[in-house]
Amino acid sequence: MYGYTLWLKEMPEGMGATKYEIRGDGTQSSLKADGLQIIKQSRELPEIKDGYLIAAHKMEKDEEANTQYVVEGYDIIRGGHITNYNLGFKRMENSSISGVVWNDMNRDGIRDKEEAGVSGIELHLEQYYLNEKDEWICLQDGGAESDEEKQVSSLHAITDENAAYSFTNLKSHGEVDGKDVIYGYRVRMNDIPTAYTVTEYQANNGIHDSDLKESTGVLSENQNFDLHILAKKADETIAPAYIVSGYDILATQPVIELDAGLKAYETGTLAGTAFIDKNGNGIKEKKEQALPNTEVVLEYAVKEENTTTPASLELTDTKNLSAVNEFKPYVNGKQMTGSDGTYMFENLPIMDENGNPYQYRIRMKKPNHMDFTKLHELQENTEQHMNVYGKLAQAQNENEGATQSIELVYRRDKVNYYGHQFMADAKVFTYMDIALKQKNEKKTPIDSINTAAEALRPYGWLLAGTLSFGIILLLRRKRKEME
Repeated sequence: MYGYTLWLKEMPEGMGATKYEIRGDGTQSSLKADGLQIIKQSRELPEIKDGYLIAAHKMEKDEEANTQYVVEGYDIIRGGHITNYNLGFKRMENSSISGVVWNDMNRDGIRDKEEAGVSGIELHLEQYYLNEKDEWICLQDGGAESDEEKQVSSLHAITDENAAYSFTNLKSHGEVDGKDVIYGYRVRMNDIPTAYTVTEYQANNGIHDSDLKESTGVLSENQNFDLHILAKKADETIAPAYIVSGYDILATQPVIELDAGLKAYETGTLAGTAFIDKNGNGIKEKKEQALPNTEVVLEYAVKEENTTTPASLELTDTKNLSAVNEFKPYVNGKQMTGSDGTYMFENLPIMDENGNPYQYRIRMKKPNHMDFTKLHELQENTEQHMNVYGKLAQAQNENEGATQSIELVYRRDKVNYYGHQFMADAKVFTYMDIALKQKNEKKTPIDSINTAAEALRPYGWLLAGTLSFGIILLLRRKRKEME
């Protein structure tokens, strides 16, 4: 009696065996991934004996037998019918990583429907493999490719007119040094527009929020792990032949909605109060009057980073302000102080196109009849109105004065991945105050007499009456003496 084994000679290219004997209804695949043998799992089937397929008829117990032709329970004259030895294949599919880059206009870290995307943003992939020591080793780095290589590389993507990007045809596994390995991919955004910084990370628990980490420039849904593994985790139904490092190499999962939120830098506000410093202490008291209807001019200068503060921004030894060659008038930067002495400049950019912060100050010509008063050092954390305005020592006009300068950016404790030193928030500083005092002019003796006369003028009627009364008394006394 013959026994047969059935084998698949060669696995079709790009294919793998599907799950083995997953159901018992005759529709399942009988192809074993290990070795490619075609055999059913149950050894109780009549056509299987000792792992072999028997083409003879299996005799039943009560069946009338032709004894001379029965061998080990099989009638070798009568043939059997072997059916439902099916072969199931699964194509080894590549996968993808995709997402969008959007302008988080309200800076809450969540993408709203009305928030527009940002096109033209470049992203690249870094491909890693997992070695036998469970170490991720970099295999390819799209960030290291030349401009020519990027044109044809699958490791690069640019957000389109809909602000979407995608990396396609990504393999979940491969071969390194003759061994099957699992791949992992890291998505990185190396550059962002100067006017933007990164919004909050996963502000909505991974739903329509940003996956961009500003500390590394990496897009990841996992706070503690940056790589995206496109193969699914293997379970007990997966043949060992298709398990690599615990992953099913026949089953892939795309990464979708791997999004990045960018937010524009806010604009700042600079405001203050001009007042008459009656007691000369440079601090606004309750009874001190405002200085209304006086022109103030907003000026700006660029402070390049990694440089010291320009000398013109510092107080001199004489407590005056030095010259201001670096400062320029701001466009539409003139105002008249209001009836309460206040002024306000809003929507001020906090840095230039190169990421350097702007310094702002107020310049003003004092009236001729007033003088500079005590100058205090500018303090940002204050609720006290005090004078930060002083004379420009090198100005041609002795009445020229300016406030100390301020930048409207908030600085970070350390720079992020993109070299940003500033937060997206801007300052609203309303204590850029200007104070002047009345001049104390020297007086001549005549001026003093005139001043005294002016001071006594309201009491002239009283003095005249007193003098007339004294003359009458004197005349009466003289008359008595003559009598």
